[in-house]
Amino acid sequence: MRKLLYFSYFFPPMGGVAGLRALKFVKYLPHYNWQPHVISVKRIAAPAYDDSLREQISGSAVFYTEAFTPMRFLYLFDRASSLLSSSRSNYLRASEKKRFFWRNIFPIDSKIGWIPFAVHKSMTLGKKFEFSAVIATIPPYSAAVAAYRTAKKLSLPLIVDYRDLWQGNSEIPYSCQWLRKYSYEWEKKILSYAAAVIMATRSIRDQIMSFYPDIDDSKFYYIPNGWDSEDFQGLQSRCTSEISFTFIGSLSGEIVPHSFMKALQEMEAEGRLPNVKFRFIGSFSDEIKEILQVNNLVDRVEVLSHQPHRQALEYMLGSTFLLLFLPRLRAGFAIPAKVFEYLAARRPILAMIPENSEAAAILKENKVALLADFNDIPAIKENIYTAITLAKQGNIDREFSLQDNLINQFERKNLTRELGSILDKIIDEN
Repeated sequence: MRKLLYFSYFFPPMGGVAGLRALKFVKYLPHYNWQPHVISVKRIAAPAYDDSLREQISGSAVFYTEAFTPMRFLYLFDRASSLLSSSRSNYLRASEKKRFFWRNIFPIDSKIGWIPFAVHKSMTLGKKFEFSAVIATIPPYSAAVAAYRTAKKLSLPLIVDYRDLWQGNSEIPYSCQWLRKYSYEWEKKILSYAAAVIMATRSIRDQIMSFYPDIDDSKFYYIPNGWDSEDFQGLQSRCTSEISFTFIGSLSGEIVPHSFMKALQEMEAEGRLPNVKFRFIGSFSDEIKEILQVNNLVDRVEVLSHQPHRQALEYMLGSTFLLLFLPRLRAGFAIPAKVFEYLAARRPILAMIPENSEAAAILKENKVALLADFNDIPAIKENIYTAITLAKQGNIDREFSLQDNLINQFERKNLTRELGSILDKIIDEN
């Protein structure tokens, strides 16, 4: 079995969607004759941890290294002051402005202090195992730098897996021209060396080509995010008799549903929200919780902390509608990973996303959603009212193609087969 050195800063037991893509690749790659060895980071002040995810790959080799990064120091500070057990983490207390500041003052990104530790561990493993290739999932972009340095030193092919944009990512604009140029040169160097570049959306490919038109696009591949059928086995729906709308995930940066909450406030004032519950599940900052828990919606809005992955899926299955938010800037290159689990849950979706986005195209193809622009309050109100009416009349299954959506193409095991084929092709050609 060929061995793969896998750099994934976000990885279980760290919770949240950022580590799921790497987790599922690591879980299923051994089915296709590839054994990953993962390099990740020790515990940081992440919004959530989910030990149940790590159980999915209990037999896999995962190495957690030290890191000189703000989130690692914050975790150590929280632990030393006992904040993790007695109060909310300083990370969740921090305002969006403070988070934005810390994300944008470092070269590459705020995880740059992980690079020397990750590379050192990779060199140690390189002496012990005969690896055939190196892969990094980004962001953070520091993972790509660490993987690049490792691949060069070990004379191995490099694969870069883009979950999100690097240049052009509106959430990391960098604080000065020098940082932008430094980051640009590093990305160009990595793309030039890489044997394969994988993108989670087709829009990312287009954006990369606009920044780096000289890069050979024959090494670009599209592997979307997906869903894992094993995650849904044996689940019990957490349903209630009331009409419920559920969001599961994170809200930060540009993805803060001000317009949606304004629409709810107006509808409540108009008496158009009878016996309806809006549920938000995730590790939200204090600032976000204040936005969600407005006074006149106390009886309508429920905010729950991060749930283990399978429990979160049970909330999906038990919801009348699922909520999706994607502002216009993000919609130009991103498809929220939750889209595919939403499809697998076979529940209709109330989506606040641009109609011409790649995410909207998937929802339209599967005929499972009511769409409105992220900031279009009148359209959002109309869709909420339509959803409530359909639920009351029992017409949801007639309105949406919930049982016939095209989810098999997004099954994680099938997507991992594609990655295995790309890896085999690279090795065979070299």
